[in-house]
Amino acid sequence: MIPPDLLGQFQKTLPLAREWVAATLKAHRDQVVPVDPMDYRRLRQVFPGALLKRARAVVVTDNPPFPPLSRMGLPEFAAFEAMPISGVTYQDTFFVRDGYQTESLYFHEMVHVVQWDRLGVDHKRYAEKECRAMLVEPAGTRNTGGTGGAMTADDNVWI
Repeated sequence: MIPPDLLGQFQKTLPLAREWVAATLKAHRDQVVPVDPMDYRRLRQVFPGALLKRARAVVVTDNPPFPPLSRMGLPEFAAFEAMPISGVTYQDTFFVRDGYQTESLYFHEMVHVVQWDRLGVDHKRYAEKECRAMLVEPAGTRNTGGTGGAMTADDNVWI
C-alpha cells in the first residue's frame, strides 16, 4: 500500500509538474517531428492513423528531459532523476535519446501517448486502485528482445 502522505505529496506536486511539462514542450516545439509510421510500419498495425499523425517525437542528445521532482517536494525521486533513460512521454510528444530510436521504443512511447490521452496527468484515482509498483529501466537495459531465451522472438516479432 502506498503511504497516504506520499499520495498527498504527489497531489501537491501536480501543479508544478504540469507547469514543467508545458514549459518543456514549449521549449522543444521547434524540434518535434511527426511519428512517421513509414519508418516503423508495424506501428500502423496497432495504433490508429489519427493518433500516429498527432503524436510527435523529439530526439535529444542527452538524457530525455525529466521533471525535477526532488525539487518539487518529492525527494524520493532524486536518484531516479539521475538515471539514464531511453525515452519519456509528455502528452502527445515523446523524447528519445539519440541512438535509441527503435520500433520497439517508439511502440513503448506510443502506449504512453495513449495513456496520457485516456488518463491525463491526474490519474490519482486509477493509481490508488491499480498501481502497486513503478518499474523504471535505465537506458540500455536488455529485455527479452535482446537477451535471448524462450520469450525472445528471433526476428523481433512483437508477441
